[in-house]
Amino acid sequence: MTQTIFIIIIIVLVFEYLTSRILKYLNNTWRGKELPKELKGIYDEEKYKKSQEYGKINSRFDLVMSTFHLILILLILFMGGFAYFDEMAHNFSKHPVGPHVNMCVSEF
Repeated sequence: MTQTIFIIIIIVLVFEYLTSRILKYLNNTWRGKELPKELKGIYDEEKYKKSQEYGKINSRFDLVMSTFHLILILLILFMGGFAYFDEMAHNFSKHPVGPHVNMCVSEF
């Protein structure tokens, strides 16, 4: 059962990452180089070009950061990092949380 939950967590993380990347790619393909004719005379063309460049750079940075975050979370999961952090938390405070949580839940 634990292995199944672990696999489901991995699948959800990777699915969310891939879905996000595909949607951002599709949004970026619709990004125009030139100011749409409906906006000429209303919006400055230089500002439009700068905003498009900013969007492109921001998109690349987002790709790097989201890939880094996915890899980091997967490494933590596969290498038992959450168990390590849990052990650190238990060493920091020996106060049990479980009994108090159950008591609060049973009151409702």
